[in-house]
Amino acid sequence: MIDIDAQGDLVVRVVEYENALSGSPRQKPPVRQIVDFKVRKEVLVKSSTYFRTMFSAGQYSEATQDPITLEEDRTICMEVWFRRLHNSMVAIPHNLTLEEIWHLLAACNKYDLVVTDLKDWFATWYGNQNVTDLEMEQLLYPCFMFDHPIGFALSTKYLVYNGSGHLTEENPTQYRRLHLDSLVIQQLNAAKGRLRIILHGGLFRPIDSLLDARCECSAKVLKMYEGRLKSMGVWPLEKVARRSIQSILNILESFTWTPPPIDCNGVCKKDYTSAVQEARSGTKIYFGGLCLDCMDSSKPKTGDAHEDYWRHGNLSESEWVRGCRMGPHPQSTWYFSFMGRRQHMEQFRKNNRLKRHFDDF
Repeated sequence: MIDIDAQGDLVVRVVEYENALSGSPRQKPPVRQIVDFKVRKEVLVKSSTYFRTMFSAGQYSEATQDPITLEEDRTICMEVWFRRLHNSMVAIPHNLTLEEIWHLLAACNKYDLVVTDLKDWFATWYGNQNVTDLEMEQLLYPCFMFDHPIGFALSTKYLVYNGSGHLTEENPTQYRRLHLDSLVIQQLNAAKGRLRIILHGGLFRPIDSLLDARCECSAKVLKMYEGRLKSMGVWPLEKVARRSIQSILNILESFTWTPPPIDCNGVCKKDYTSAVQEARSGTKIYFGGLCLDCMDSSKPKTGDAHEDYWRHGNLSESEWVRGCRMGPHPQSTWYFSFMGRRQHMEQFRKNNRLKRHFDDF
């Protein structure tokens, strides 16, 4: 028995099963553990419509049962929630795994609890983690739901730079309804594609100059420059599409190449090492991850959501970072974080059409 409230008037029995993903959908998996919690009924009723309905007189048998039984929840997750609801934060556990964090969110969804009530708790949990040991695909959703801007920016940036192929998130539980809006994943893949364009443009710049050159040696230098990139396994970029951007940047870090001695005063004597390193550096700093505050359509940067829409790609730095808890970030972060506002513009256009219609009468 865990006393959440020593003066509690209700015992809640939580039955935790083995991972349901490995069992038959028609048969409950083996019981992992059963834990009883002493709580105060009034607190549960005030905090959750689920429990308010459960204890409504005459509606459900649980209204008169003691203990009541909750199944298919993680015991440590329910302890976290019970302690938060009873303001018993001193003994609240923080040693949850990332998978258990997902179960914590599942319990919130199941029992109609306010997820941001655990916002500060999650920030402490996150601060205790060695983030590099976590699965970033699994960290996206918790950081989004618990409104953790630093964690969300870090995990989205990591995936864009280190992901190969189509980027997706990962749900380690059987609760398939827990996921981000598809537009978030769409924007991450768009950012990843943009990085490849930025890098390609930087690496192609010397080629463009050589193609415009009129000297006889330019064709030879062009072939040698592209040959050097190809020998490193990074050119043409179209043929290494399955490689992550970061892996390509890591390879390019060691790029050095100087044209052989030639009698030319044109672009053939360009500093190709610096050109490639400039392309690499520009790509490396281009994207800072998605920003939760830039994604929030209730916080327009210009003070007006419609103005944000029309000036989407033309805000000044002081405007695009305004109110962002993740701190200063590149314009591309604002650009790719801009989502969920197009429906506002459609409504704006619809209202204008209606206004013009009635003004005609």
